[in-house]
Amino acid sequence: MADCYKIDKGSVARSIRKLEELNLINKKTDENNRRKCVLSLTDSGEELAQKIKEINKIWDSHIFEKIDIDEMRVREVFNLISDVSIETYRELKEGGNNDN
Repeated sequence: MADCYKIDKGSVARSIRKLEELNLINKKTDENNRRKCVLSLTDSGEELAQKIKEINKIWDSHIFEKIDIDEMRVREVFNLISDVSIETYRELKEGGNNDN
């Protein structure tokens, strides 16, 4: 998680601990790898996730009703930008540059 979101491991641990305290996630140690944790949403976490999805849907509909752009095309472009950004980050992290 820390590598994926470019944040330090301590921040991830604090965030997970806070989500546990709020009863939004469960954290269990993997039986096959004691260093690995498996995270899952609690019922409260599922409810909150559903509310967030609904809010995002409302947000999107408000935005796209005011802009005369095809919503699917915008999503495709954002996904492409995201994919390229992740790929570029990984290349830079590894010290490589595939453009040369």
